[in-house]
Amino acid sequence: MASVKRLSTSKLGTYQTCPYQYKLTYVDYIVPKVRSNAAAAFGSGIHNLLEWWYIQRRFDLRGLLDNYRKYLDIEFAKPDTESPDPAYKNMLYGKAPTMLRVFHQRQRKDGLLIPAIDTEMQFEVAYPTPWGDIIILNGRIDLIIRGCDGIEINDYKTGVWPLSQKEADEDNQMTFYSLAYRIMRRANKVKYPDLESKLVLHYLAKDLKVETTRNRIHYLNLMEQINQMASAVKAGEFSATPSQDNCKWCPYKGKECKF
Repeated sequence: MASVKRLSTSKLGTYQTCPYQYKLTYVDYIVPKVRSNAAAAFGSGIHNLLEWWYIQRRFDLRGLLDNYRKYLDIEFAKPDTESPDPAYKNMLYGKAPTMLRVFHQRQRKDGLLIPAIDTEMQFEVAYPTPWGDIIILNGRIDLIIRGCDGIEINDYKTGVWPLSQKEADEDNQMTFYSLAYRIMRRANKVKYPDLESKLVLHYLAKDLKVETTRNRIHYLNLMEQINQMASAVKAGEFSATPSQDNCKWCPYKGKECKF
């Protein structure tokens, strides 16, 4: 019988999009030939660069521009990353400097070229289900920093399609981060002295920030979704939901998936 032991927003989203894809990935452990695409490699490289930049605390634009190629090269060289079309890869490398200049300018304007409270914070927190199972909620928060309005939880997005304000206000990933931060704060109020005042999605390719907040209703809704998913997994409910949108980026398309 399958069960949910560890859960990230990626896993939850996969199950909600297509339970059969969840089964192939997290129950059957079938590893697709290509596990990362060029866009994902680009995103990972930018995230790792910004982590290094906040850790070293120089906050100079030159540090970003001199090092982005190194971090992108590392991600594109990984064996599980697909070999992208050269023109597409060059386009990604070409847009990175502009993204980084805009990010640096925006952080300077907002007074956020300051030491972070935490960056790329890995978290694991225990969540007890109503029937007694313990699920470890895990993930990584890109940046926790004290801005002019208080503690901000920041998430970097390198894609070009931003969430609307309504979508950001309902986004499970940001609820996940807020809930995890509050649980970790209970354990370490020295490092995390205050509750967050807002959550911020940085759309680096769009020079756009979308701000949102969370409250008890968001947490209860997320917990209900987790409970429903965990119950369905225990019951072996893994129906496929094929559609043009669902299947477009599926790593099992045309291979292990029979639909």
